Amino acid sequence: MTNHPAFVPSGVRVAVMTHARKEPFFCALFSRHYGALFGTENLFLYKDGEDWELPADATFGTVIPVTFPSSRTECDAYFAEFLSAESARLLTRYDIVLRVDVDEFLVVDPAQGSWTEVVKEAQDNGYLYAIGLDVVQNRKMEGPLRLDVPILEQRSYAYFRGDYCKPCAIARAVVWTSACHTVHGEPVVLSKSLKLIHLASMDQELLQKRLEDRGDFAKASYSSHAKSRFRQFETVGKDTAFDLDAIDGLIRQRLCFDDVGAAAHTPRFTQVTAPDGTVRKKSLCVRLPKRYAPLIAAPAADQGAVQERIDRGSRAKTAQPPAEADRLRLLLDLLAPERKTVIADVGASGSKEPPYAFLLKQGACQVWGFEPQPEEYAKLVAAAGPNEHYLPSAVGDGTVKRLHLTSHPGFSSTLVPNQRVSRALQRRKKDMIVQSVIDVPTVRLDDVAGLPQIDLLKIDVSGGEIDVFLNATTKLAGAIAVITETSALPIYENQPLLGDQMVCLNRLGFQLHKFSFFRSVPFRGKLTSGVPRRARADQLSDGGAIFVRKLFDFESQPTEALKHLAILADFIFASRSLALKSVEVLMDRGVIAADGARKYAAAMSAKHRSPERRARLLS
Repeated sequence: MTNHPAFVPSGVRVAVMTHARKEPFFCALFSRHYGALFGTENLFLYKDGEDWELPADATFGTVIPVTFPSSRTECDAYFAEFLSAESARLLTRYDIVLRVDVDEFLVVDPAQGSWTEVVKEAQDNGYLYAIGLDVVQNRKMEGPLRLDVPILEQRSYAYFRGDYCKPCAIARAVVWTSACHTVHGEPVVLSKSLKLIHLASMDQELLQKRLEDRGDFAKASYSSHAKSRFRQFETVGKDTAFDLDAIDGLIRQRLCFDDVGAAAHTPRFTQVTAPDGTVRKKSLCVRLPKRYAPLIAAPAADQGAVQERIDRGSRAKTAQPPAEADRLRLLLDLLAPERKTVIADVGASGSKEPPYAFLLKQGACQVWGFEPQPEEYAKLVAAAGPNEHYLPSAVGDGTVKRLHLTSHPGFSSTLVPNQRVSRALQRRKKDMIVQSVIDVPTVRLDDVAGLPQIDLLKIDVSGGEIDVFLNATTKLAGAIAVITETSALPIYENQPLLGDQMVCLNRLGFQLHKFSFFRSVPFRGKLTSGVPRRARADQLSDGGAIFVRKLFDFESQPTEALKHLAILADFIFASRSLALKSVEVLMDRGVIAADGARKYAAAMSAKHRSPERRARLLS
């Protein structure tokens, strides 16, 4: 391993780690910036997904394929734990590990220090936070980004925010919290000179293209974050921009100390008093010093070549199998269902992406959602498309229930959180604190006026599932599947568990097909804290289960039900063999053409073959 001798002390080994999903432009810029500092052989990329490839000018010493959860909340928590373990592994070979997102660029303010001093700071303290600056294009003052000119020569405005100040340099193993924004149980230790430059919003057109390529606008868990980024393009031209050098002391005070003067354990803050005496929420607009101009190099000398790559977005591999949208269209054309697939979503939170998001985006399903919490219901209505219908109703047995509203809306329930289990296990104890209790009338699903016959019931009601099932027997009689949240232990008092749900659904004609996920959690104890969470998470907790009607009696299934089962199995359950079996039965009935069925099977098989085999299957 080698390092650039101009930037770090001789003999000090520095690794830089990041993760990326469909980020060809930023991967190239990342390797150019950090490769010049520390050598490309010391760059580690955790590459999420096989449906995109790195451009030729993105050079990493190690590329590790990974698959992260699609939900932003689940992804943030998962990769913090994953990267904590990976960084500890790298520290057995390196002296310093830098961990940043692929659109984040560490620079040292030349008026405040050097990389040599940063290395010593990290070694003395064990870890370092950097001041985070979110660069935003001020369209009143700045034109489109040129890719043959250093970036900060073209951009002078940024937002200082606490949640963009991260612990990105470590010299000892740490446990990062969600999205790697803090170090668990440790105070903020701020570098004297290190700045973390966020470039996601440096150009509006580039951001628009990037989010479209990644599909962020279609994901409920990402869309609100994406919209907030676009609001910055409007506000940056109106906000007072303070000179960064002039407010350096204010920034450091706000990050390192809380409101009562104690050492802060998180850099996040809700408000800050600006130099003009005004109180600003969460951020200050700043103007960058001119000395920052050369700190991040131009993306490439060839403006045209890089622009072509941006316009293309993520490059497809040779003989890439049909995209999901193409395969869905192929299946719909083959099946010719009489109507869209109908999904009833009981507990349809507006804060997380549902498993049917892809079908909904493609216009292939109709959703009837039920959400009694006003804030979550408002989110759903605000984002609803033409195939979405939402009711502010709690679904149950038709009686009035006591709804326990918890600090995190995802844990609100008609049942009381089980504090005994929460204390025994490391299971989001703070999220399950009951804030208030209200009476809510419930409706029986069978009594909902206008609700058509459903194909799929998705349910997440935190312990009230059996009440819903027993009062939806008419609607369930025509349904082909159920997706239910379930639990192996009583997270709530008197909660029906997985076994209870299995007995109830079996009596209604459904058999357990698979678990979409199942969490495990560790027991809480004095001796367990030193063991990595993943290694000690050995108690089954809760998850999602998929039940299918008459799972072993396909021949008796109605034709229309089998059509919708094939669609659900492929694009929601990720159950390829179940989808193909449904198509096969329809083919044997003479409902669909055999050559069309084989073409669909080939399209699915191509996804899992070598490039040569793919080409033959798809030709």
